[in-house]
Amino acid sequence: MDNKSKNKIKKKNNSSTENIKEQFSDLSKVLPEQNLFEKHFSGKKGLWACSLLLILICFFVFKEYILLNNVYLFKDVASDSINASYAQFLNISDYLRTQGFPKWSFNNGVGQNIFALILRDPSDIIAYAFGKDQIPYVIIFKELLKIIVSGLVFFLYLRKLSLTNYTSIIGAMLYSFTGFMILGSGWYIFTFEAMILALLLFSFEKIFQDKSWYLFPFLIALIGISMPFNLYVYGLFLLAYIVFRYILEKRMELKGLFKLMLQIALLTILGLGISSVFLFSNIKQLLESPRVGGDTTYFDSLSQLPLFGLAEPLNYVTTIMRSFSSDILGIGLKYRGWSNYLEAPLFYCGLLTLLLIPQVFNFLNKKQKIVYSVFIAIWIIPIIFPFFRYTFWLFTGDYYRAFSLCIDTAFIFIGVHALNFMDRSGKVNRITLVATLLLLLILLFYPYLQQTGLVDKQIRGVVRNFLIIYSILLYFHGVPKAKFGVQIALILTLFIELTYFSSTTVNKRTVISSKELKQKTGFNDYTNEAISYINKTDKSFFRIDKVYSSSPAYNGGLNDPQVQNYKGTSTYNSFNQKYYVQFLNALNVTNVQKDKAQVESRRITGLINRPLLQSLFSVKYVLSKFPNNNPLYGGNDSITQFGDVKVFKNKNNLPLGFTYDKYIASTDFLKLPNLQKDILLFDAFVIDNTNKDIYKDFTPFDLKDTASGYSWEAYAKDIKELKQDTLVIVENNHNTIKGNISTDKKKLLLFSIPFDTGWTATIDNKEAKIELVDFGLMGLIIDKGQHTVELNYVVPYLKTGIIVSCISLLIFLIIVVWQKIKKNKTQIVVTDNQ
Repeated sequence: MDNKSKNKIKKKNNSSTENIKEQFSDLSKVLPEQNLFEKHFSGKKGLWACSLLLILICFFVFKEYILLNNVYLFKDVASDSINASYAQFLNISDYLRTQGFPKWSFNNGVGQNIFALILRDPSDIIAYAFGKDQIPYVIIFKELLKIIVSGLVFFLYLRKLSLTNYTSIIGAMLYSFTGFMILGSGWYIFTFEAMILALLLFSFEKIFQDKSWYLFPFLIALIGISMPFNLYVYGLFLLAYIVFRYILEKRMELKGLFKLMLQIALLTILGLGISSVFLFSNIKQLLESPRVGGDTTYFDSLSQLPLFGLAEPLNYVTTIMRSFSSDILGIGLKYRGWSNYLEAPLFYCGLLTLLLIPQVFNFLNKKQKIVYSVFIAIWIIPIIFPFFRYTFWLFTGDYYRAFSLCIDTAFIFIGVHALNFMDRSGKVNRITLVATLLLLLILLFYPYLQQTGLVDKQIRGVVRNFLIIYSILLYFHGVPKAKFGVQIALILTLFIELTYFSSTTVNKRTVISSKELKQKTGFNDYTNEAISYINKTDKSFFRIDKVYSSSPAYNGGLNDPQVQNYKGTSTYNSFNQKYYVQFLNALNVTNVQKDKAQVESRRITGLINRPLLQSLFSVKYVLSKFPNNNPLYGGNDSITQFGDVKVFKNKNNLPLGFTYDKYIASTDFLKLPNLQKDILLFDAFVIDNTNKDIYKDFTPFDLKDTASGYSWEAYAKDIKELKQDTLVIVENNHNTIKGNISTDKKKLLLFSIPFDTGWTATIDNKEAKIELVDFGLMGLIIDKGQHTVELNYVVPYLKTGIIVSCISLLIFLIIVVWQKIKKNKTQIVVTDNQ
């Protein structure tokens, strides 16, 4: 009876694993002891071999970066590495050292909460830990870490599925060096997404097979910290995968499937709770972004397209050709396919995978063939009919991105299972193999669209050669005496293929060299000397605009303030501050056309072409590299020069806070032409029509008072009048503004700071309400007399997030302890019975 109890416990813990093994034993012979590869690479040796192969490929691919001859910053189509990521690394790193906890930064546009989405890639914390001079050299190592970890986790995941070491090593190599991983590494965030997906698959199998759930909530927490929208993206993939695995394992036991889904859902909620300290701010940022909650979304246009409408021919050509190589249609700026180099299909996941996928059906029974076919169809249909791909992205854009990762993962999963069946059974369907090779060669050499120069002939020739070599090796894969040699040759061939194609993607591009970092070019130009001079001579609050970009990227950049540490007006951010964009749209500074608004909401050039608005936003200095005085700045005086950088001072700048006693309704204001809008903002502030009662003590502005002509003299006069009652700042940093003001009547104190619920205000130490005026700026109603005004910024929902995170972690620990106690009691009972 005692032995029965003991065996019952063991059987309960191992039932799922045994079912997996039965799945394979039903399909093929048991792994023979004569398998030399498994004999030589059994146990941990397989993991060490996999690690060595991944590290060696990384070294040969990224050698120039590892040896610090170049830094992993791209000047070409991946210029986001310089203009977005690198700028943020420097900005946050400096902020942490000088300001402390990241909250509000005036270096982002005219101000923005930088805590939200600060860990878009949580591995960025590695870069933040280093100083300005070391960050360029650190980037490559954090990318390599993610690539290698992704492969090792995928290896463990495949081993968890009872695949052989041989098959698991190949699967890990394929996963680590997909087109999505390697090409996407130039944007940094995509390697993290691939790593997380591998971890999610592994952690699910731990739940499914071992009833071990501890890892899963923390992976969900990482996604919440990174990008909440990806919870939906990963959720779709996991949903399809879980149903697929469950049906293969348990058949159609709906009750058990529902129970498993419920467990996953509860663990997801727990994970989200753990991430709350970041999650709440991230969600707020996304919902307030013009791309998500504004008027610039693609939802209306994409959701109205026909359900089974087809894509343009070039889309399908790109889909086919980029399954062979990420660069077969051009490298970087020379890319000639559909959409762009990053957002087009990135379906390259190894040429071996393409040859293996059809083989899997030779080892399946009828029911299994149906399940596999449905799983494949789930991912193929959105490729054929774009509407389903738009649905995958909730109609937020016309691109592939993480959808490519889902395709790559599904294809590798099927391909390595086919190889595993072949390895275990010693069988290869040679007719299927030859037919697959011929089909792939036809697809590879078909003259699509009759366009000369569309396909890179050299890469196409290399693809052809690898396909033929793989086919020969697979042809003899089932020969017992040749098997071990074929396995080694196949791994070596895959090593060469992945190294070649990854090296092509990474090295045949324009990057920043280590020497260049030390020269007076790019962000290291004479702008730094100019800014240093200005900061030493002027301690007031001011902004600086540049009529040039210091970015070395091919398309310039808009985040120079973040890199060179000054307050500006331009910004490049996927999720720019809602109210700044709102103000710019109302003044027609940004392009409000529906088809261009998405791009415009991300790439804000600032106020460089609107000198009147510069005055309103405290732009006190303008930097130029033009040989003559820039005609845009007739009110500016040249004060000094450093190298090729001239420094101009705006005589007509306004301080951060100035006052009005007149207002104009937004409906009247929007009817005006651009120049008149700019001029009118010197006379009155703009209110929403529904808020007139709040400003009953103010005078409505009469449009009849608007001057028909406007001169520099009139401009200077308006500035002089606005400077009469201004906030005299006694303390200012990124999160606190303190000052004194005296007015002769009730007025509105306007701050050229975008409205944000994180800002709070006090007047004479009493809480005051911040009003939303001028479509997106902050205003305070000030009574007659002398007053002390203070503004403070606190990250919205941060305290709530901390509380929820702590509670969630406590719940996690309570469950872990409870399960541990329960397990110990069970073991004691078993021991006593013995």
